[in-house]
Amino acid sequence: MADPVAAYHEARHRIAELVTGAPDPVVPACPKWRVRDLVAHLTGLAGDWVSGNLGGYAGGAWTGAQVEARRDMSLADLLEEWEGHAGGVAAVMRDPAGSGLPDPLLTEFGPVPAVAWPAMIVTDVAQHEQDLRAALERPGARTSEGIVIGLSSQIGVLRFVATAMGLPVLSIEPTDLDRTWPVGRGDPEVILRAGAFELFRATGGRRSQGQIDALDWSGAAEAWRHNLVHGAYQVPSEGLVE
Repeated sequence: MADPVAAYHEARHRIAELVTGAPDPVVPACPKWRVRDLVAHLTGLAGDWVSGNLGGYAGGAWTGAQVEARRDMSLADLLEEWEGHAGGVAAVMRDPAGSGLPDPLLTEFGPVPAVAWPAMIVTDVAQHEQDLRAALERPGARTSEGIVIGLSSQIGVLRFVATAMGLPVLSIEPTDLDRTWPVGRGDPEVILRAGAFELFRATGGRRSQGQIDALDWSGAAEAWRHNLVHGAYQVPSEGLVE
């Protein structure tokens, strides 16, 4: 069974190694931020989980404040602060219901119950690790536990989308994993096949509509092609090639 805490720490260590001594280009998946800004966001995100400063979670003002508060910090200081928060984040992930934080957490994309927080935290760090890798042209960690946990988490949200919108039953079938994810009940009417990494990036708002359309779909897929990205993300206008 996947361990979200271990996946979080592994991603954090990989990111620290990745960005240390690296250049500071704009991050194409987060075009308002450079590499250092994205690290500031991840550091601030960890700090806010520990402190309970979660009002407006995932909103632009909330994430922007994380970066602005650390505008004058060096990259080394950002990584040191993030490491200092890591134990507190792990404690929340191990016992979300006993953390004392509001349950459910009210986010910009709807309420999230405590049971879903560990996967949500891993999803965030896993997506941003890949955002940084794309910006620095250093691919890697595409088969990490974080990718699988994040994909499963994002598919979980799609189940609510499917119910709310009356979408046909979808079967998501990673070509490099020995498992499938049903979205809906009954026999699948639509099948989507791709590698787990590509599915993770597509469902996480890192692929354009053209790239989503070009995935391996079968069945009456039109409705799903335009609803594969849920409300926490937006479909970018430009394709991201990694």
